Amino acid sequence: MITKFGIGATVYHAQTQWREFSQGCPSCFGKKKLTIIMGDGTQHEIDCVECQVGYDPPRGYVMTRDNSTDVMERQVCEVTESNDGFEYLLDNHYVGRQDTVFATREEAEAKAQEMCKERDEEERQKMARKERPEHSWAWNVSYHRRCIRDARKTLAYHEAKLGIAQTKAKPEKETPK
Repeated sequence: MITKFGIGATVYHAQTQWREFSQGCPSCFGKKKLTIIMGDGTQHEIDCVECQVGYDPPRGYVMTRDNSTDVMERQVCEVTESNDGFEYLLDNHYVGRQDTVFATREEAEAKAQEMCKERDEEERQKMARKERPEHSWAWNVSYHRRCIRDARKTLAYHEAKLGIAQTKAKPEKETPK
């Protein structure tokens, strides 16, 4: 097989990269709180868990990532043959496959756009395969209602104990004046 590029050739390497950025929370719209309506019509305000990270309070925004193209001019330092064709060592650091290395920037841009679309489609399919989030809103509401119910039982228990303790209290001694 004959390689398209030799050692020392200047080429354009098409690739994609993830770019992270913040955007307003789609659930609370930056307010950091959500109002939920229970089946009996009562309303409760809870912290937004979508813009919450770990144990930190809600931030009002979420971090998201976007796929973008990255076409760089590089120099071929080494050429090796593989099962898929040729691989090029570019700038002594990057490995470019035969289908991602081009002679012109326009060809590389077109390939990078195609790679971006493929990667976005893979990401959409990955999200569709996700069966359920770790904790749903319903779980969150149920958990906090259970904690409130348990806290009320505990409070009633301790108030009852306090009432019994007050009836068993010793009469106060008069202090001499």
